[in-house]
Amino acid sequence: MYLVDQNKISHYLVDDNVSSWLDKYSVASDEDLVCQRWLRQTPAKRFIFNEMYGDLFIGDYSLRVLDVGGGLTGMTRVLSTRHNYILADLLAHDDPSTAQAMRKQAKSDFIRAQDWATLEVAHYDLVIANDIFPNVDQRLEIFLERFLPCTKRMRLSLTYYDKPRFYMTRRIDADEMLCMLAWNGEHVASVLKKYTAKIIDANFEIFLRPVQSVYPNARQVCLVDFIGGFAG
Repeated sequence: MYLVDQNKISHYLVDDNVSSWLDKYSVASDEDLVCQRWLRQTPAKRFIFNEMYGDLFIGDYSLRVLDVGGGLTGMTRVLSTRHNYILADLLAHDDPSTAQAMRKQAKSDFIRAQDWATLEVAHYDLVIANDIFPNVDQRLEIFLERFLPCTKRMRLSLTYYDKPRFYMTRRIDADEMLCMLAWNGEHVASVLKKYTAKIIDANFEIFLRPVQSVYPNARQVCLVDFIGGFAG
């Protein structure tokens, strides 16, 4: 459990595994994918991707993996062929035809273009949610309650802000504008503390000692590993 800082990124960039994997596994059309462009352009995102997914590209083993909101990149196909991999993503950055093309390339119907809350309950070796909670999706506690009991491990990257930040948004199911306040570290910690016994190397002091953000918009990113309740 730690915050992403420039020292960690600089150490990672000595090898930059994700950049090498992008070159190795991508085809030309992948470069049009929004998440692929973000990875290409942003060292911090490549570092976080390596922390969240890196070991899934190494070794000769297959896990049952649920990836919530992971987006589409050239490496998504690799995950779907190496593992029993399900991607649950609303595809906000990609159209359905792009997702269908990737299904055909991978020869696997692994993409679920739906809200994670509508997924049928199943058991996993690993659940990943990268850069979704709580900035994009504020249902962090509901997610933990739903999926911790049915996975062996869980990895989250949690995004929040030290200074107040808000967004004017429109409901898609009603003619209404909403002002959404992004979470701060105190709010994130208040939820995580309920799961202290499940967190590997829990350290809530990090929320009292912010690091210099590695992003222009000053967001903080906390990486957290959980032990789930499923032992099968």
